[in-house]
Amino acid sequence: MRFRILSLGLLLCSAAWADTGTGDAPDSGLTQAYEALDAHLLKRAEQESAAHQRELKFTIRELDARLSLKTCKETPQVQGGLNLQRKRQTLAVSCDGGWTVRIPIELEVMAPVLITARTLFRGQALNKADIDWKKVDLTAQTRGYIEPGQDWQGMRVRRTLREGQVITPSALQPPLLVSKGERVVIEAGNGQFSVKMMGEALTNGVRGQQIPVRNLTSRRVVRAEVVARQRVRVRM
Repeated sequence: MRFRILSLGLLLCSAAWADTGTGDAPDSGLTQAYEALDAHLLKRAEQESAAHQRELKFTIRELDARLSLKTCKETPQVQGGLNLQRKRQTLAVSCDGGWTVRIPIELEVMAPVLITARTLFRGQALNKADIDWKKVDLTAQTRGYIEPGQDWQGMRVRRTLREGQVITPSALQPPLLVSKGERVVIEAGNGQFSVKMMGEALTNGVRGQQIPVRNLTSRRVVRAEVVARQRVRVRM
């Protein structure tokens, strides 16, 4: 079996051949197909490296060398997009008015993700001392991951996480902005005017959640949306 490996680092772009069998080199059309796929994949790798600090590595599985494809007058085009979530996939390369071949590839997407620096327990709020960053293959992270730039500070852990574990979005929950029994500022208005009064939160609350709040002046209980730390809003 023949295969080729393409990889792109932050400063280096390279392509290499490996051969685990015997056989003649592919004919001109097939060579054009591989070259078009090479260019397509390396361009995508450059984009991901520049935008997301990701390093892409491709293993392109070669088709049977006996496959005969006529030389394409124009540069063959790669059809469809690359799915960065799938390790194994197939991309079609077409010659206008001539042929189409489907070439299987294997993909690695190496990027830094959030991991635990120590064991974290349920309900614990994350801070910088609790986390670290580690490069992993994103295609193997089927439960998700958190990359640089995504929000995590102050998030609470839903369940115990062991040291060195990849932190997934489902393992976290939003920070509490309001705690049961504490004083909060109630903002009431309709866009034309607004008033503020003091209240007491009757349950815990996170941003966007509707919670019951007791107005300390009237003693009425109203439903209010949590908008910030110790602040809720009632729309009129």
